[in-house]
Amino acid sequence: MAKDVLYIGIDLGTFRSVMVSSDSHEVEELTVIGTPKDPIARNFLKRDVLFGEEALKNRLALNLFRPLELGVIKDTPEDREFIAHFITHLIGLSDPEEYDRVVAVIGAPAEASHVDKTAIFDAAAGSVNSAMIISEPFAVAYALDMINHTLVIDIGAGTTDLCRVYGTIPGPGDQMHTGYAGDYVDNQIIKEVQSKYNGAQITKDMARRWKEQHSFVSTGAPDDPVRLGAMGGLRLAMEVPEEMWKNLTLASR
Repeated sequence: MAKDVLYIGIDLGTFRSVMVSSDSHEVEELTVIGTPKDPIARNFLKRDVLFGEEALKNRLALNLFRPLELGVIKDTPEDREFIAHFITHLIGLSDPEEYDRVVAVIGAPAEASHVDKTAIFDAAAGSVNSAMIISEPFAVAYALDMINHTLVIDIGAGTTDLCRVYGTIPGPGDQMHTGYAGDYVDNQIIKEVQSKYNGAQITKDMARRWKEQHSFVSTGAPDDPVRLGAMGGLRLAMEVPEEMWKNLTLASR
């Protein structure tokens, strides 16, 4: 017998998205979509679209797409179609068929335009009965019950969002974003290492892992260098001074 209402919250991120529901579902999914390169790949995978980690595992047989850039949907018909597939996929993970009605709240980045919000709303419209698009920083402040005299700073992969909250839903003038965020830091790590060690082969995933494992918040540098994985018979021992990721020393294995 179907239940009454299922409430779903979705945070669409440039790198990773999250879905939670009132029925205790909680799922993280990489915001990446894959489509088979040819009929052979389609027959092998037995699907037209793959998502997240599963798409990455089969990336050699797929055309990969990351439909969000700087926190918003890329302005192409293909990416708008892909994000609709992705939102439908996330909602489907919450078993919505067991409910009479499905209501979704979807976070939009600070300074998301009316066009961006409309695109997100349209993408969700085919899978839910009702949908609401809200500012992601405001959602954080609301959840923490800090909606008065609060400045929310949300550092994501594509953007860093800032939102001032003062007891009401923030307007366009209360929010801003910058493209200096996680992806920018990853690219700077790659740039700095390769400028010092010519020929070093570093992927964005490697740089992201180093950042996530060794980042810190402190007024001073750590006492010991951070030693990274083997690379070409050598390993990098990285000393992190005040200027992040600048000084690297090369150590023998």
